[in-house]
Amino acid sequence: MKNNFQLAKDVVRKYYEAFDTASNSDLINVLKQYTTADYHWRGMHPFYEQNGAEAVAETFWKPLRESFSPIQRREDMFFAGANDCDKGKTQWVVSVGNLLGLFDKDWLGIPNTGKMIFFALRRISSC
Repeated sequence: MKNNFQLAKDVVRKYYEAFDTASNSDLINVLKQYTTADYHWRGMHPFYEQNGAEAVAETFWKPLRESFSPIQRREDMFFAGANDCDKGKTQWVVSVGNLLGLFDKDWLGIPNTGKMIFFALRRISSC
């Protein structure tokens, strides 16, 4: 029988598989399937904080995926644990690695280079 951490990791892995294979037109549906109605995403400049699956897909993911293709995930670490902030009532799943893709269309006003780009990826999901 799987423990709660393994079950939480299974949910995140299914999300990654669905998200990574989704077309840009399906991204919002995948995000809605795996997030809550009050989904709050925190990003760096110029994306800042976004609320809801539609805002996250339209502001960050669609433009990124259109400029770097094909984009793929390379994971270095993947683990789960109890959340100390609420005395272990919830769990965290953490993914660390890189996204990489060919920079073949301008992004954020940055001219494309036609070369491979690697983005450090740090995702933390609360279950």
